[in-house]
Amino acid sequence: MGIVSIIYKIKGKLVDKGSKILQIGAFKIDISDGDIPKDIKGNEYVEVDIPRIDIY
Repeated sequence: MGIVSIIYKIKGKLVDKGSKILQIGAFKIDISDGDIPKDIKGNEYVEVDIPRIDIY
């Protein structure tokens, strides 16, 4: 058997474009490892694919 890669597809509001913070309900998710296209503005809803979710 090979390695299985799981990708999470999430949708949320980009509440802080500078810090790359996506909000889904009460959860704020740091997406700083990714690139945000220049035509996306703050407070817009976006969909991103992420390889993992870390909970602190």
